[in-house]
Amino acid sequence: GLGALTAENVKLHGAKGDTVELADGTVTDGSPILSSASVSFGAEDVGKAVWVEAAATTGKAISAIVNGPIDAAWQWDDSAGSFVDLTDDLNDAGGADVEPFPASEVAGDVFYLGHIQTFDKVTFDIATSGVGGAVAWEYWDGSAWQALTVTDGTNGFSAAAGSHDLTFTPPGDWTTNQLNSAINGRRLYYLRARLTTVYTTNPVLDQATLEGGRIRLTSTLHLIEPLQTVAIKGVVGINEANGTWQVERIDNDTLDLIGPSFRNAYVSGGMIHGRLETTIAAVAAGNATLAANAGASIASTAAFGYGTDDTAAIQSAIDTGRAVVVPNGNYLASQIKIQTDGQKLIGMGGRIAALPAALHSVSNEGLIRVEADFVEVAGLYLDNPTEQNKKAASWPEALRYGIEVRGFQVNLHHNTVRRFLHGIAVLFASSGGSFIGAEYAGNIIVNNIIWENLGAGSGRDQREGIQGEDAGDGIVSWGAQTLIEGNIVQVKEGHDARIGIHVESLSDRHDPVAFGALYADRGAVIADNFILGHNVGIRNGRWRRGIVSEGVKEATVTGNVVYGGGWWGIAVITGGSDPEGQGNYSIVGNSVSWRRPAVDRAGNDWAPARAAIAVWANTQGTVANVVVANNNIENLGECSTGIRVSSFTGNTNRDQVRVVGNSVLQRAGGIFTNSLFNSAQPGARELVLANNTFKGHISGGQALVRVQNGYERLVVNGNIVVFEGGPIDNFRCLEISGGSGVITGNHFDGANDGVRLINMARVVFSGNIVENTSDDAIDAFGSDPFIISDNIFQGIGGLYIRNGATSITRIDANNVKS
Repeated sequence: GLGALTAENVKLHGAKGDTVELADGTVTDGSPILSSASVSFGAEDVGKAVWVEAAATTGKAISAIVNGPIDAAWQWDDSAGSFVDLTDDLNDAGGADVEPFPASEVAGDVFYLGHIQTFDKVTFDIATSGVGGAVAWEYWDGSAWQALTVTDGTNGFSAAAGSHDLTFTPPGDWTTNQLNSAINGRRLYYLRARLTTVYTTNPVLDQATLEGGRIRLTSTLHLIEPLQTVAIKGVVGINEANGTWQVERIDNDTLDLIGPSFRNAYVSGGMIHGRLETTIAAVAAGNATLAANAGASIASTAAFGYGTDDTAAIQSAIDTGRAVVVPNGNYLASQIKIQTDGQKLIGMGGRIAALPAALHSVSNEGLIRVEADFVEVAGLYLDNPTEQNKKAASWPEALRYGIEVRGFQVNLHHNTVRRFLHGIAVLFASSGGSFIGAEYAGNIIVNNIIWENLGAGSGRDQREGIQGEDAGDGIVSWGAQTLIEGNIVQVKEGHDARIGIHVESLSDRHDPVAFGALYADRGAVIADNFILGHNVGIRNGRWRRGIVSEGVKEATVTGNVVYGGGWWGIAVITGGSDPEGQGNYSIVGNSVSWRRPAVDRAGNDWAPARAAIAVWANTQGTVANVVVANNNIENLGECSTGIRVSSFTGNTNRDQVRVVGNSVLQRAGGIFTNSLFNSAQPGARELVLANNTFKGHISGGQALVRVQNGYERLVVNGNIVVFEGGPIDNFRCLEISGGSGVITGNHFDGANDGVRLINMARVVFSGNIVENTSDDAIDAFGSDPFIISDNIFQGIGGLYIRNGATSITRIDANNVKS
């Protein structure tokens, strides 16, 4: 009774599925011949697409080669139990001088030098000679610091002012270590000088340089991506640079070579060669003659791939309008368009790889482009083996999206999208950069894997510009009524990408009259997804934001796991002004592990307060009915605030905000610079802060929990707030400024003052426990009238009431114990 079930098979339309990727191809210098021990080319290979890593007909000139800098230099003050960062000044001959040990030094103070790879020589420029002291040089073997045999030309930093060398043979068991992880975040090879005898005159250093470490190249606007493999040829002086290397992109003009060690001195010359993309023109004796001469490459083994361009064959199957399957095989394509409503494209074991940029016929679009409604794309494996990720007009264009959607009610599920600038993107109707129609809505994106997502930047540069702020999304939907559920989204090692999952509804782009939008700006569910970075080492990959919903009313973010994040782990942001207000936001049951170190400043042209979970009001209007509940947050890096409810403009009202049942925990090495909870800016009305646990300390703020500029109706109930790290002057567990409210049933432990109430009116403070404070349990400044009753205060001080009328204040039945 079902009738005939038919589907088009792309192989029946001529798709070969014969693409291969190998790692042992050789292109000899001056020759266009590609040979390989793994494959014998035949007549059937003529016309196939070929891409060869570390080979190109042209290259970028190298203008300078230097030692890689010291990646980390630390002074450890043993008495204070703290690190001092000396890295920038020690690398800069013109910067401030550096004291390797504290001014009030003691035996056990330490001076650390760290580099991303092993080295065997350090040259110190001594500005002031040490007198009377002695040091022991040591290295890390993976479990303990061991004595290092050195030839110390500095004589323990006591040699005469000037340049002196420290040389040694790198130990075979020298292992990386991660010091001061929240600030530095890198595993490095560390050498250290441990103070054994105190100096009577402390040594001062002007600069230190390495030898035997990383080679750093300067090549203006080199366009090399993070961890790309390139060929270096023609360098005179530092012959070690010549070869085929993976690189670490430092910025637009600078690269580090991963592997070779700096020796000798740079004399001149050198070219960086990238990837050759061409076709096979002829075959003889099992070798392929390439249509474009790869003679600029070095004579060495290089990775390469080749195969038949299957674009036309796959498109032919799609154009039938029937369901299409992609069976086993490795297919190569430029772009596939689906233009029939209700069509299905189903992966049945095949892999579709993006044709290299120089060979494909389109740019700046998706490998799979959906231009119809009610389409289903399921089970595909899409790959971008040559990692095309250019995005700026001044750069060569390339495919940007794995799957690009320009239609309504499209169902994308169980796809794997690997190594694209954007994994899956639901865009809006446009032409020539101008908006021409409604945003696409009602789309479902579930159970996909977005793996090794690429980014626009190296992760080191603060600039946006050509580094790119608006590039590198795992899953993005520029439209409301979207379901994004059960996906795994991961960023590639070494890449700096924008957002793991992003839903944004632009209020000026779905006028219900002009575009027929049924529910403008409404509806997004982001649930049960995994947002993953790539470790926290020097070559870590990161998302600047984990999950963001912007300008969408009725947005729910629930059950997600977010690992990493640079600006925000999870953020809900209001859109344009709306007479109904922007609201109905739920951020519930998520787990956020914050790991971004302070040294990571990627994208900091615009540097909002970093928060694991943030509710931001973007423009004037009302943010109404917000729930932030039952989320778990741990901080192992540097973060401004655990949970932040605030606005960009400072004049946005917030009504009915409930922050309930959350846990914010500071792990060892983590740093909160402002607060564990913060609600800022005026105009707020109702806030319920209940049954949360906040545990940790802060380095630059004044309160673990901070409610600023007043709420008309405030409830703070049943929270546990524990200040760790010892009493610090002027720090408190809870600070509330302005407004009125009820503060009951909380437990505040530690800090200088337990609670500070500033210029509040109509305050009830009852049934709380405030203990282990180094000054006052409550400091009530200018707050009147208020009731303080039935509390337990234990600490140095009890109540401190100042700068306010006391005639209408009631204080009774409190248990105060100093």
